[in-house]
Amino acid sequence: MLIVQYQDSCDHENNFIEFISSFWTHECPPNMYGDNCSTPCSCVVNNTIRGCNSTTGYCPCKPGWIGSDCSVDVDECSQNYFLCPDYSRCHNLPGSYECRCKPGLVLGSNNICIYDVNSTICTTRNCSHMCVNYIPVNKTSPVDQCYCPIGKELAGDQCIDCTNWKYGPDCERNTGCIRDHTAKYNSYNGQCSCYPNWTNTNCEYDFNECNYRMYTCQPHALCSNTVGGYECHCDQQYGYIEVTNKTCEHIVPYYPYGKEAGDKLLSDDYISIGSIHVSKPIHFRTGAVFSNQYQTSAFVFSNGVIGFNDNMFTIGGTTDISKVTNLNIVAPYLANINPNQGQVYYHLYDKFGDQFGDVVERFDNPKMAEIYARAQKDVREYHGFADFKVNNVFITTWVRVQPFSPHNENVAKGDSQKVTEETREETNSSTNAFAVDVPDVSASISQTEQDNVVSYPKPVAEDIKDICNSASADKRNSNLYGCKKAEFKTGDRVC
Repeated sequence: MLIVQYQDSCDHENNFIEFISSFWTHECPPNMYGDNCSTPCSCVVNNTIRGCNSTTGYCPCKPGWIGSDCSVDVDECSQNYFLCPDYSRCHNLPGSYECRCKPGLVLGSNNICIYDVNSTICTTRNCSHMCVNYIPVNKTSPVDQCYCPIGKELAGDQCIDCTNWKYGPDCERNTGCIRDHTAKYNSYNGQCSCYPNWTNTNCEYDFNECNYRMYTCQPHALCSNTVGGYECHCDQQYGYIEVTNKTCEHIVPYYPYGKEAGDKLLSDDYISIGSIHVSKPIHFRTGAVFSNQYQTSAFVFSNGVIGFNDNMFTIGGTTDISKVTNLNIVAPYLANINPNQGQVYYHLYDKFGDQFGDVVERFDNPKMAEIYARAQKDVREYHGFADFKVNNVFITTWVRVQPFSPHNENVAKGDSQKVTEETREETNSSTNAFAVDVPDVSASISQTEQDNVVSYPKPVAEDIKDICNSASADKRNSNLYGCKKAEFKTGDRVC
């Protein structure tokens, strides 16, 4: 019996000892367990380190044995092919194993096979590795025998690597390598060396190069994993398609157009110049810089032209751009077309409201925020104006006109803010910029249909002079185009 007591550390005078508890403990007889030691152990006694646990009956097995009762022999030779040295074989024994050297050899003290007392080196064969002259069992005459180390097999008198996907001692083991996925294997231990596109022990799993960034794709392309490899695809989500030489070219979808976008249809209200339909003037309420001049209005032509101010009407019905000189026009789609075929839409998105001809419709277009955000992003990304801000966007779209190739021209006018902080604070204005496809303008965005997407060519970037800073500016123009009247003075135009 075990009694537990303790002394009260506070009661030094009486030296009081308090009783806590007591319980009985005992040790069961060998191979018995339980509360009353009445349950026999299930262990194989000779295979356990000691008898079973007297409380739980658990059997602690000796090395070489496993199982709940320690009755299962461990085959060490199968679990580890390399327990024994070269020129020997592993033999499993109950609870153990034994290394037996090949005939003519004996296991030395340093655990390697050496010549036994009755054998010598070969005299008649030129073995590449171990050669033993010995007398076989039940024979009277000696023989010369070549032996190979682990991972080798005999070819004549020479030891070569195991063949036929074998490995280990005497090349008796089969590798688990998936042959079509394996570049080579180790004939000593059977380890598989996978092709670059495969992985795992037996090269059975496809290696995902994309996840591990172990791929080489062209710029703006995405990696797509395939079985045993990968493919590169241009990132269409961000506007790239594959062109020649597997390069990715940027594309963007059309800006919204048509009746659902609230556009004006040219054929609904136009002026005729010969066979050409021309829109009524579309006014820029704040003016817009084009060809180093402020423009106040634009006209849309059915033959693929956008013109600025009244003097552009002299273009007439020409379709030869080389004959057009000294005119403020954008000609993204100049062609001899039939105005009665297809549609031409136009839309001026202005911070003062949508505008069509002489009519100003002041309402919040649901597409305006989307148009402004995209136009600003496009100009910043493709034309280098990192601080460009949009004031208005003019979109003209030619749909199914001859030669049946829709074209979508976006003219974004806004603030590039390429002025000093002091000027901005002083005048609350800035330099204006366009985004069109003509020289002498800040930047270029010309969009031509390719499978319902549009591509952007190289930008054209030129300096734009603010009319307020030009020598020809007068007080009327300065007030009209946003020059600060209170600070206007001759010779010093302030915008």
